[in-house]
Amino acid sequence: MMFHRSSLLPFSFVFLFGCGSDAQVPPPEVGDVAPAFTLKQVATQEDFDSESLKGSIVVLNFWGVTCPVCMKEIGELKEIQSAGKVKVVGIAIDGDADKITKIMEAKGINYPILAGGEEIFTRFDGYSIPYTLVLDKSMVVRKKVSGRLEKADFEKLIDEI
Repeated sequence: MMFHRSSLLPFSFVFLFGCGSDAQVPPPEVGDVAPAFTLKQVATQEDFDSESLKGSIVVLNFWGVTCPVCMKEIGELKEIQSAGKVKVVGIAIDGDADKITKIMEAKGINYPILAGGEEIFTRFDGYSIPYTLVLDKSMVVRKKVSGRLEKADFEKLIDEI
């Protein structure tokens, strides 16, 4: 069966531009505005809207309850939060609220922890944890790092903004 080029145009358009509202938004690259999100805070079960972060430098940290490297990084994140230069936000990509709450209490976490999942992790281009993004005051992604960061690493990333 032969197709004339003009008969393929509608199919090409759908392939290139997606079909309706189900089209996937590509994950942010460095220099892109971070995707907006609303997630539940584990401690309060209230909605946390990313719009509330505008005007602050943000360290957005994706972690998992079964990740030993993530557990070690929490200490550095607490120190960065306490220094007051940035807002740290943790997004737990696994675990139920009870398990996450126990970790928050045991570790004395002093920054908001949000209940995430695979969808939000993928939307931010995550592929391994811990995964950290540093956002500027306009919510533009300035750095993306997979793997554990030490306090000096965080400070360097923040100072570069």
